[in-house]
Amino acid sequence: MTKPPVDPSRLRQRLGESIARWAQLIRSIQGERGPLVRGVYVEAGRRCGKPSCRCTRGELHGTAMISAKIGGRTRNTYVPLEDREQVQQAALRYRRLRRARAEIAKLTRETLALIDALERALTRPYPPDDKETKR
Repeated sequence: MTKPPVDPSRLRQRLGESIARWAQLIRSIQGERGPLVRGVYVEAGRRCGKPSCRCTRGELHGTAMISAKIGGRTRNTYVPLEDREQVQQAALRYRRLRRARAEIAKLTRETLALIDALERALTRPYPPDDKETKR
């Protein structure tokens, strides 16, 4: 069974949409001014181990860390209380940048596939097949 021909107009439209989204992502990356912190910001509660402390009654001590892969291993780095808001925002900006980068990579592959499909839709053999000229 032969596939129905692909509409070049629709391919051009999808190509334009893909390029517009790509440009939007590039602008968002260009607008990033940093600083960025590589890793995931994590807040957790912990017990200190002192028998008379409030944490033994369930009121855990708050702590914050940045968790990042460094040299193939996950490293957790303590974030002091005074740096937490700044580090959390920087880690969030880093994640947004990485997501935009991943989407750009995906869009690039899709855009190339659309270009290839458009090329196939528009390419005709020369000399034309006798069957095509008789139609």
